[in-house]
Amino acid sequence: MANLSLRDIRLSHRGALHARPNISVVYLGSVQILCPVGEGICGSLEEILENCAERLKNNLLPKRTMEITEFAFELSSFNDHTQEETKIFKFKRIILCGVDGKRPKILLINYQHNSQKGRGVYRTHAFMCDTKKDAKRIALVVANHFKSALRVVHGKAPENSNLGDGLQ
Repeated sequence: MANLSLRDIRLSHRGALHARPNISVVYLGSVQILCPVGEGICGSLEEILENCAERLKNNLLPKRTMEITEFAFELSSFNDHTQEETKIFKFKRIILCGVDGKRPKILLINYQHNSQKGRGVYRTHAFMCDTKKDAKRIALVVANHFKSALRVVHGKAPENSNLGDGLQ
C-alpha cells in the first residue's frame, strides 16, 4: 500500500501560494479505484507503476509541463501531430493528494471524474517529478487550497450551526 503523507513538508507556505510555478513532470498514468479513500486505493500506485514499467525503463514517457493556476493544475503535452494537449485537474475535484512515502518524487492524486450516469468515477493519477521538493510543492499547493476552502465553509456557516464542527 502506498504511504501517503503531507507531513514533513518544509516549504514556505507563503511562497507556495503566491508563486505559480511550471513544474516538469512525467505523467505515469491512472487507474480506476473503488472508492477515493481508505481500502479502495490499496495497490493503485503499484498497478500504475506496473502498467508503465517498460515505457518508464526505456524513457518512452515524455516530460510534460504542469502549470499551477488558482483553481487547478494543467498538464500540457504534445501529441504525435505536434499539437498541444492539456489535461486540467480542478482542485475542487481532488479527493486526496500526497507524496508517496517510499518514492518521494511521485505525487498521487485521487480525482473524481464525471460519468454519464451522474455518479463520479474515481481514479488515482500518478506524476513523477524531477525532485522531491517539486512533488511536495504541488502537494502543498493543493493542501493550501483545501485549507482555503475550509475557511470559506467556516465563514458561511451560521454561528449556532454545527455544519463546520467536523471540519476542524
